[in-house]
Order: sequence, then C-alpha cells, then structure tokens
Amino acid sequence: MQQYELKYLECLDLRGVSKRTKIDYFRRINPLERYFSKDPTFLSIQDIREYFLYLIRVKKLGAATLKSIYFSLRFFIFMLRDLKKKISIFTSQKLSVNFR
Repeated sequence: MQQYELKYLECLDLRGVSKRTKIDYFRRINPLERYFSKDPTFLSIQDIREYFLYLIRVKKLGAATLKSIYFSLRFFIFMLRDLKKKISIFTSQKLSVNFR
C-alpha cells in the first residue's frame, strides 16, 4: 500500500466510516491514479476537471456515479492536502448530465 493510501485509510478511520464505504472510496480513487499514471495527491484541480470530463464524455457515466466519485475525491483532496477551503472542480456550476 502506498503512503497516500495509508494516510487516506487513517483519515477514513478517524471519520468512522464503514468498511464498505472505505472499499467504495478506494474504488473511486484507483481509476484516477491509473488515468494519470501518478500519485493522485499531486494532481491539480485542473487535472481532476480533465478526469471528470473524461468520465462524462468518454465513459458516459451517470449523474449518481459522478456524484459518488466527486464526494470520494473531495474527501480525498481535503484530507490528504489538509485543505480548509471548499474546492469546486465545476467552477460554480452544478454537476448536470444530459442523458438525451
């Protein structure tokens, strides 16, 4: 397990989330790491926006899945970067996906 994964697991333990939630959160982070082929703790907000555009345009994921990924990544970024301010990768726009 990589260093950032250990710290993330520690943050999740401190938060008191269930084992299932931990599995889901890691399942959302691992594709991000594979997409960029680097440690996700060093990704910029622009990188994450690019990833979401890929998920929307190429993978054609639904709104519920995107929302789940968003909250997993937001928690990941907050905890591992010790950020105090709110981060929006959508630049003041709400996430919406048109299925038609």
